[in-house]
Amino acid sequence: MERFEEVCENSTLFFVQQVDSDETGRCSLLLDPHTLDETVRFLARFLGGEADASNAEASIIEIDISGKPGQYDDLEGGWFWLDHSLLSEAIVTVVPAAGPGGLYLRAILTLRPFMDISRYFSTAKAPEIAERDIIAPNIRAPHFHRCSPKRIRTVLRVIDCGHGNWNELETSASRLLYDVGAGRWFTSEQVREVVAKRCLSDEIRDLQIVISHWDVDHYHAILAFEPDEISKVKWLMAPSNTPPTATFSRVEQRLRECFVSVYFLPFASTESAYIRSGEVSLLPVFTFESWVMLRATSGTKRNQSGIAMFVAGSRKIGILSGDHDYSQLLEAVWDTHYWSHRPRTCVLVAPHHGGHAGQMYADGWLRIFDRIRTPISCGKNRWGHPYPAVLKELYRMQNDDELPWLTKEQGDYVRVL
Repeated sequence: MERFEEVCENSTLFFVQQVDSDETGRCSLLLDPHTLDETVRFLARFLGGEADASNAEASIIEIDISGKPGQYDDLEGGWFWLDHSLLSEAIVTVVPAAGPGGLYLRAILTLRPFMDISRYFSTAKAPEIAERDIIAPNIRAPHFHRCSPKRIRTVLRVIDCGHGNWNELETSASRLLYDVGAGRWFTSEQVREVVAKRCLSDEIRDLQIVISHWDVDHYHAILAFEPDEISKVKWLMAPSNTPPTATFSRVEQRLRECFVSVYFLPFASTESAYIRSGEVSLLPVFTFESWVMLRATSGTKRNQSGIAMFVAGSRKIGILSGDHDYSQLLEAVWDTHYWSHRPRTCVLVAPHHGGHAGQMYADGWLRIFDRIRTPISCGKNRWGHPYPAVLKELYRMQNDDELPWLTKEQGDYVRVL
């Protein structure tokens, strides 16, 4: 990828990868540059040579601030020039490679509460994206087809990986990892421990990876894979709107060095579907064994515009949600033609660690399924996930006396579908 040509002397180009805020207004922004050099030069203005030696590969900068709830949500998913004068307003903490978040995080900028930082961000043109292996709508990717999924005995695992997402689907012939994340504040040693427990280097079945969307807690455990683990992966698929950031380049380079095919799935076409204006929907685009791949129609929010999956088990349906909204997932269940004999039991992996993910419509889910299980992948976090109101609605959705499974308390969730 060529360096973005435009140069602004007093600012640095960053992609706002993630904006997370709680109901009190406490907010963190994760900023990833186009190249690692841009982060190094940005911090060098404040720290000098210390920034260079702090963490050889990490490129992401976190901004921590308190303000109005949702105040900076509109920045997420955009490229911006960040004015260097913000550094003079911040307490800068360098993150060591062995420290919490050190696998991807280089520094934290802490700003005084209720300071308006929006004036330091100027909208920028996105960098050019190098040629990618895009799976076009009229081209069949290797191993994929467009017929109904087979009803195959499939094991679903929701892995206890801290406050992140790592799900697995296993059949007798293959193993698919849907997201390979870990807690954002895990040390590199803790992330490595999560990976090692999965015994990937011993796998003899076909191994594939699908990334729902490009948030740190959904992918960054790849950075802790050993070469013999990466070489077991047959292919990795990610949404085509994955940004050309320094961290993505690290991931892609590790995969390419081990000859792993990387595919990018484009937004679903709306030509053959009724989509209300302004609505982002999930549409089925491919099937593989017992799995249905769903891709969002075009949207700007990555949480709602990624890849989800349905699983046609021999007894149950599994739904891997990423961070998509409940309403998107429910609409897709209603609309899909694949379930001519739909099982009455569903395992819905709750989106967004039990945080807000749109309207839940428990009654709508219960009109389709007699029995629903809603495991939540969650760990220690500053946001209060899972929210009590969400837990209450999931409990109602389960329609019995069993509480939703929490990985932080009960460990891995494992069920045969």
